[in-house]
Amino acid sequence: MIECKRAVAYVRVSSVSQVEGYSLDAQERLFTELCKNRGWQSVRIYREEGKSAHVDSIHKRPVFRKLLEDAAKDEFDVVVVHTLDRWSRNLTVTLESLKILGKHGIGLVSIVENLDYSKPDGILFTQMLGAFAQYFSEALSTCQERA
Repeated sequence: MIECKRAVAYVRVSSVSQVEGYSLDAQERLFTELCKNRGWQSVRIYREEGKSAHVDSIHKRPVFRKLLEDAAKDEFDVVVVHTLDRWSRNLTVTLESLKILGKHGIGLVSIVENLDYSKPDGILFTQMLGAFAQYFSEALSTCQERA
């Protein structure tokens, strides 16, 4: 039996160059396909353009912050992201935001990594990928500073 969850998407690009590789439209299409395949109700799409996920504060990303505030309103059961690094590239922010979702019984699903944060193996892999995303972001910043 298919469980009918109320799903929202969080789609993000941080720069013009990413629009080509991770376009918001492409992320939205994959979300729509996932909802259709799983029998989930698509409730809303949160679009964040031109915001880095490397920041150390939820407050520097207004759409991300709005999604977390809306989590308390019981309007959705799961958040879908294209990849975990679209959610955050800062491990502390990743863990804090997932704690907020968990407090309200909301799961996080990554399409590409095929992760479901509501399950024990998903929690482990999400935390590992969160650490890798932060490492990659910091390494990229270091390389750009040297150039």
